[in-house]
Amino acid sequence: MKHLYSHLVLLSLCVAGSLLSYINTHAALFGNTPGTLQHILGGHGGWILDACWSPDSKYVITGSEDKTEIIWDAASGKRLHTLHTNYKNGINKVLWSPDGSKVSTGGDGSDIWDTQTGDKLLTIKGFVFEWSPDGKWLFIGNFDSTAYILDGNSLEIVQQLNGSAVRIILAKWSYDSQKIITHGAYDSTAVVWNAPLGTKLLTLPGINSFLMDIFWSTDGTRIMTMSDTSLVTWNALTGERISTAIVPMYSQYFSPDGTKIIYNSTVYDTQSGKIVSNLVGNSESSYSYSWSPDNRHLASSGNDNTVFLWDALAGTKLHTLQGHNSKVSIARWSPDSSRVVTGGGHNYYNPIRNDPRDFTARIWDVNTGKQIHVLMQHHNQVKNVNWSPDGSLLASCSADTTTIIWNTTTGDTVLILRGHSNRVENAYWSPSGDRILTRGGDSSSILWDAISGNQLFTLKSFSYNLSANWRPDGKQIATTNLNSTNIWDAATGIKIYTLQGHTKTVNDAVWSPDGKYIATASEDKTAILWDASSFEKLITLSTSEYSISTLIWSPDGSRIAIPTGTTKVSTEVWDVNSRTKLFTIQKNKAVWYRDGKRLIVGNFIYDGFTGVYLDSLSDNVLSDKWWSPDRMQFAVVNTSTVDDKFINITIWNATSGKKLYELYGHRDFINNLQWSPDGTRIASAGYDNTARIWLINVSTSVQEEPTPLHNSAEFSLFPNPTDNSLHLSFAAESAVSSAVQICDLLGRTVATADIPAGSKEWTMSVGNLPAGLYAVRWNGGVRKLVVQ
Repeated sequence: MKHLYSHLVLLSLCVAGSLLSYINTHAALFGNTPGTLQHILGGHGGWILDACWSPDSKYVITGSEDKTEIIWDAASGKRLHTLHTNYKNGINKVLWSPDGSKVSTGGDGSDIWDTQTGDKLLTIKGFVFEWSPDGKWLFIGNFDSTAYILDGNSLEIVQQLNGSAVRIILAKWSYDSQKIITHGAYDSTAVVWNAPLGTKLLTLPGINSFLMDIFWSTDGTRIMTMSDTSLVTWNALTGERISTAIVPMYSQYFSPDGTKIIYNSTVYDTQSGKIVSNLVGNSESSYSYSWSPDNRHLASSGNDNTVFLWDALAGTKLHTLQGHNSKVSIARWSPDSSRVVTGGGHNYYNPIRNDPRDFTARIWDVNTGKQIHVLMQHHNQVKNVNWSPDGSLLASCSADTTTIIWNTTTGDTVLILRGHSNRVENAYWSPSGDRILTRGGDSSSILWDAISGNQLFTLKSFSYNLSANWRPDGKQIATTNLNSTNIWDAATGIKIYTLQGHTKTVNDAVWSPDGKYIATASEDKTAILWDASSFEKLITLSTSEYSISTLIWSPDGSRIAIPTGTTKVSTEVWDVNSRTKLFTIQKNKAVWYRDGKRLIVGNFIYDGFTGVYLDSLSDNVLSDKWWSPDRMQFAVVNTSTVDDKFINITIWNATSGKKLYELYGHRDFINNLQWSPDGTRIASAGYDNTARIWLINVSTSVQEEPTPLHNSAEFSLFPNPTDNSLHLSFAAESAVSSAVQICDLLGRTVATADIPAGSKEWTMSVGNLPAGLYAVRWNGGVRKLVVQ
């Protein structure tokens, strides 16, 4: 039986343009160089609740309150799989099978996943799960007091453990994988079971009803139960109580071999009770401890945002790990004891008080504890997005001071460029795509190697840079600031020349397509044409009444369009060779057709040589347009709120002026759009801290206008897992008949239902749909549908 869920998902849908990648929150890795932070793994949108290393230490899985688990490559920091769930309280436990082939994750229920493919193998209504040490068995404790032993390979139920009257909350396997002890909520007993046979062996009576943990001795002859007030040792064969230690167990944790215990910064020998060491200099706020698997080291963490690494035998502090900006919630050692992963979070976030939040997991090398890289996803608005020349990479710039390079096919993070001390306004790829220039709000522009991520040099200005542009051959870079334009050698970073001629801020400097000229636009109401070889001023192209923000060269470089003004607007077109003005159009927002024969200004099409009016586009086109490379389509940002306050991007046909389809997904205003070089995708940058990549497919993306209903377009989905039906409820009775569409990721209609006039609700079957993500559309509104 497939299960249907209606909820907001990380992958947003649109009816026609499909969102391919959704770039957003993070986790981190540290490794090869001793003690250094290698990666912060980006992907989570909430606090990290648990993390676990694979048995071979090659991978890490993190579980978050954002209802996802992510499997990471611990060496590269690459995200391998994102596992989506619908558990209300997120994922608070993740656990690898001993052979590393599966991972079990839990929240309000439990899922088993294939770690190679990311496929879900099993879902069960339990929240306690434990793999046996040999991996042959998997224990599952359900909410209804039932418990099962599953075959570790087939995941089929082998035995049911009957006899518990309460929900099981704690279970631990013996080292030989033959026995398991369980404890239930508010239960005064613990039960030892023969796991393969499913039979009860003995019951330990008089247990404190709030057990915190249970430990087996390595030879299986003793069991130690730990509560908040006592520590009891039992004979595992007879059930006799051997000893009881009455101590407050606020902060005590056993070493993996059971020979040592940490209690309030003191390490004790569990056999003799003697002090082994004192952790001298431990923070008073430390309340959580984690032992290394080799029993030699400890990690302590607390409310002071730091993690301390200790020599447990000597009691000496080895390293202080700093980087989290809020409470550290977890610390987990790698199986080889060489690294530790830490997770940030805060249990009591107060948005009014603006408490810090940390959604990162970080992996540290324990030899030195030093940080090398902080590779984190954007946690502030994305200012701009720019495609590489071949379209394989995308650069997103953020107010969080970083620029991230993304793989546009997989959505994976390739590089994170950190070097600016203020927001990053824009990024500019070199024509060859092997370098990238970032322009920041810190008055500097930084050139990077786009392959390695190495910083090559900084173009430092005495004032804020407003623009930066590469010469078409990639040999020089032009940047603009207060009243001048600087020309830089792109190989050395040395300033070659400063173009001076404007009396106010220079807004833009644009190279001609052949690289022979530079045109500059200024707040002083002029545009100047310069010789790019001698840097001689050739002519002042405009003496407009308004400031000039940008310039647009024709594709052949023979003409240049100069849009001016904001209220009283115009566009002047100049012939570069004759230095004469060809014509003036009383509109701005100009763009050339690829062949240079036509010029679009505002909503109108003109002859690119004579200025004669040819045609007009739809009156509904908004002023802010981003054109496809072939000038056959353009995208418009709709700033009105639609569909639960989602921002809408509309794609238009430039020839007919008709709307093709709409893209839904951003939850706040959009800063910028950019088409891929081949015109098949659009990247968008939003105030919602995300950059998104959309598939643009004309053949499957034509959208019909919604039925003109006078009532509200509001409707709700009510999935019914029991009969594979989708129940729709409308805000008001429809005055006329209408239709509901279900569309797949490519915008293709896969199911429809005709709804008669006067309907207040409707039920339709979706039992024949393959599992996946869909968009449900009615009367211009869109809802997300997940079929599993």
